[in-house]
Amino acid sequence: ENAKMRCRHGYRPVRVCCTPPPLLFITLFGLYVTLSSALEHSVEDKAARDPACVTREFDLGYGLESFDFYVPPDVSQCYREEAGSKIARKPKFNGMSGKFVNMSPHTVKWYWDPGRGQPGVLMANCPPFEAVGTATFPSHRFYFAEYEDPNKILKRFTVVEGQSVMYYDPFAVEGDEKATRRNLESLTLDEYEKYEKRERTMRFNEIYRETTGRDYLPIYPRNKLTHFLWPADYYGQQHWATTKETHFIDIPPDKKVKKITAQGEERIVAENEPRLLQEYRSKDDVLNMTLTVLSCAPRVFEIENFLSEAEVDHVMKLANAIDLRKSTTTGGGDGDTDGSDSTGTRTSFNSWIDREKSPIVDAIYRRAADL
Repeated sequence: ENAKMRCRHGYRPVRVCCTPPPLLFITLFGLYVTLSSALEHSVEDKAARDPACVTREFDLGYGLESFDFYVPPDVSQCYREEAGSKIARKPKFNGMSGKFVNMSPHTVKWYWDPGRGQPGVLMANCPPFEAVGTATFPSHRFYFAEYEDPNKILKRFTVVEGQSVMYYDPFAVEGDEKATRRNLESLTLDEYEKYEKRERTMRFNEIYRETTGRDYLPIYPRNKLTHFLWPADYYGQQHWATTKETHFIDIPPDKKVKKITAQGEERIVAENEPRLLQEYRSKDDVLNMTLTVLSCAPRVFEIENFLSEAEVDHVMKLANAIDLRKSTTTGGGDGDTDGSDSTGTRTSFNSWIDREKSPIVDAIYRRAADL
């Protein structure tokens, strides 16, 4: 392996690891898969390159790299018309994602600033070299404060249109690389490596924004996506796929619709085996699922009759027996916040139906996996 790595700031030793041969990982959809190699679909080459991808080379200080950037196509192409013949309308809704990165070695408190002299609302604690995020909109204001002294504000953020990622970097001195290096010398090697990973992502984001017009939300670098994406080249475009997870026509009696307790390989169903509770399903061997493109960017597909009436009734019955809880604004779990919204800005209620709740729900998950 090429062990020549260049550290951008030039003074820290770089840890070089020899990686073992690649391992083959199989991702299970949930805990349980259907062996579906014989299923059919309408796409001839699932490895075909997306025509909206643009490959670009760049150097962030680690040698020459390349990346496939997804650039949303000209809206005219979605109508199968000449490029430039149509102009995309700007949506009235200006909601966007907001990501706030803590590039310091200390945990900080993250607040929403309601303005007009009102106290900040604690959203979450942000660990060292980590990030927090929320749905937001332009003019929304937030800030980082010291963990021990929340009255000491470290960095204020005002959300602006088109910028989703904002950084708190206490080490960088704009226009003075030497001063930045001196500040970074206070970090341990482990801390510096975490800082450098975030700083590398920040510099890659500049290239990503220049190429695509939007921010890069994950951490760079990351592995290429391995899951297949159905093409959405124009409105009305159709694809189809088949599944052996056919519709439930009748719902079995309650004694047969019990929570699934089997685990691991016990839940594998081979291609030539009958589906769970087959006698209550459609007599067809397979279900043909047709996808119709409703939007090219973002990709939106309509799949008519994905659920049968009996399956809809079953899901509704399960939902009616579940207590709804007020929707949260953050993940919580940081010791100080529980994710609840004390501001009243989010007024919805929700809950979840686990996949193992019943064989019917599990079949819906399998059907989606085949899709």
